[in-house]
Amino acid sequence: MAEKIAILAIDELQKSGVTVTASTTASSSLMPASNVTDYRPGKVWRATGASAEWLQVDHGSSVYTDTVAIIGHNLSLAGTVRVRRSNDPAFASSIYDSGVLDIWPPLYGLGEGGLGRYLGGYVPPGDLGVVLPVRVVYLGAAYGGRYTRVDLSDSNSPIGAVEAGVLMAGVRETFAYNFGHGWQADVVDPSEQFETDAGGTLVLPRTPYDQLSLPFRRFTRSEALTRISTIKRVNGKRKPVLVQLFPDAAPALLYRTTYYGLLSGWSGSEFQAHDVAAQSFTIRGLV
Repeated sequence: MAEKIAILAIDELQKSGVTVTASTTASSSLMPASNVTDYRPGKVWRATGASAEWLQVDHGSSVYTDTVAIIGHNLSLAGTVRVRRSNDPAFASSIYDSGVLDIWPPLYGLGEGGLGRYLGGYVPPGDLGVVLPVRVVYLGAAYGGRYTRVDLSDSNSPIGAVEAGVLMAGVRETFAYNFGHGWQADVVDPSEQFETDAGGTLVLPRTPYDQLSLPFRRFTRSEALTRISTIKRVNGKRKPVLVQLFPDAAPALLYRTTYYGLLSGWSGSEFQAHDVAAQSFTIRGLV
């Protein structure tokens, strides 16, 4: 398992001059392709079918990306994804081609623990309603190109149409040192409880969300003053980040340690030595 956290913060789809088109759109007013540039996963693009559908991004000029993420999709265990980069809008040739991949990667061998947590196969169907559907495709290197295309298919779609909530593309950040001990992952339920005059309890239900607290005990001076400062200035509390705590983990763990959300708070960079700084972040998951 890789020990280095990976953070996708500077999203090329959030920059000006970007346009997104789709193979088909079920509703151009309610569920257009442009919805995937909205930070809210629940505001989706929906195609009219579930076979050979696609989203294509024109970045306006050549940009570098090594990571593409599809967040809040509705694909089943039979779903597939393919990611390509090109300077040709027709994609007659590609700079990068992932090939056809499972949207939910299978667990290899016997899974995790003892005889295998799930005895291999795919992520359990029960988990599909527990974790935010996120598929991260790491390209292996940063590829430059003007266009990004994501092909989606699902032969077992429950509604006969594929959906995607958010599409992200950019170059992920890794650092010289990993996050420290004492990190916290929790589920926050913002529902409210009220006691009635009759002695009962009234519940105002709200949607729970994930919350992640990450203490970094060591950043290099260069990281603190450039890359970390850029994330705070560009993303701030306004633009989302995608965090993979263990990017090379077995899929069963990867599903539950990938977080998509907004920075809700951070500490100042504390320089403990001439070239070492400490910093902590809190991330509020988006649903």
